[in-house]
Amino acid sequence: ALHGEPVLMGSLAFRMGSEQSMHVDPQYIYTEPTGSFAGAWTALEDIHEDSGPFYYYEKSHINPIKVEDVLDNNAGLKQKVMTARLGKTTMRARENWDLALDMEKAYLKELADYWENSGSEKKPALLKKGDTMVWKQWLVHGGLPRKNPKLTRQSIAYHYCANTCKLWPIADFFLNSGRLADIPSQKLSIRQSRYGL
Repeated sequence: ALHGEPVLMGSLAFRMGSEQSMHVDPQYIYTEPTGSFAGAWTALEDIHEDSGPFYYYEKSHINPIKVEDVLDNNAGLKQKVMTARLGKTTMRARENWDLALDMEKAYLKELADYWENSGSEKKPALLKKGDTMVWKQWLVHGGLPRKNPKLTRQSIAYHYCANTCKLWPIADFFLNSGRLADIPSQKLSIRQSRYGL
């Protein structure tokens, strides 16, 4: 279902709940075609509701918030992005990092405004030890507050993409959205090893 062989792009180990803010994974790792990315989270212990569990909005992957719409709703920010694009075929993170952060802030505000008022339920993932949940790239998710700081939330998160996909970093998602067909994607360093791809 990933449009190719799955490749592990990275993993994160957690001892405690992350309390990570609401987000979608394409903010950090944008892949095309849609559906060529998946996240997974494995519980290494029973996850308690007070330990800051992973949460998600049901069916949020169906209706993603588009960067182009966020720009259309923020005229001043759109002007800054369009001015920065003049004469440049691409805008990378180092030279435009502040602008990318402004875009991220506007994007996250619209994401929160939409989903917190959508009527869709924010669901905690109260997995049992050894359970794994898998999600599509546009699922809105994060980490709930740790109500009991003595509780751990030992778990591992994984991010996979198809070995045939195109991949762009965070600055491209925010600053080059709508013209990625003209922007060279990052090269995937994929090779066969005794551990797989």
